[in-house]
Amino acid sequence: MRCDSATYFTNRPEACVFAEVLPFLTYQLGSDHQGVAFHVFSAQYFPNSTYPKLVPEGQPQPRDKRIPGRYVPGDPAAPALHRITEQLHPGESLANKNHKDGACYGTGPQADLYRDTGLPTRPNPPAEQCDEYPFASTLEGAAHPYWDFSVKAVPQRDNGVAGGLLRSYYDRDRMLARDYDLPRPDLTNDRFYVHIQ
Repeated sequence: MRCDSATYFTNRPEACVFAEVLPFLTYQLGSDHQGVAFHVFSAQYFPNSTYPKLVPEGQPQPRDKRIPGRYVPGDPAAPALHRITEQLHPGESLANKNHKDGACYGTGPQADLYRDTGLPTRPNPPAEQCDEYPFASTLEGAAHPYWDFSVKAVPQRDNGVAGGLLRSYYDRDRMLARDYDLPRPDLTNDRFYVHIQ
């Protein structure tokens, strides 16, 4: 068991969870969040087909994209995701947003970085929104220096439903935000995965 008194959970100020499990969030194809589920599936299984590209179209791919967070049953060593919050990690949260906006909309301080590799067609609001994976609320989000990411235009409703499921998952499974002060933070911080069903 692991107990905490983290104040950023909406359901309970103090709680204990069984910590010796491989935690994962499930998104379902053919559901009310189909667009996001399909995007995450593509990013996990066909990362080279996603935007932003590593190089502009027509140039040889230098390597395969590396996108973490895929649930592999029984494999605790699979590359995982780690939760961050805007309040506790303002720098990482803003950097994730800036990279996402650059790759998806061609706007913001990172726009030049993705000029020739980002989405060829911007999302069309209000019907569409930019979905990103790994999520903006993770350390491994768009600004991470090692991991790659994916952006896709998805229906606004799908994105809203999937975002609600993610927030509920964080509370329900009591996923603690990344704490750099823990001893051996890469091993002792909560990690989670995303499973597409």
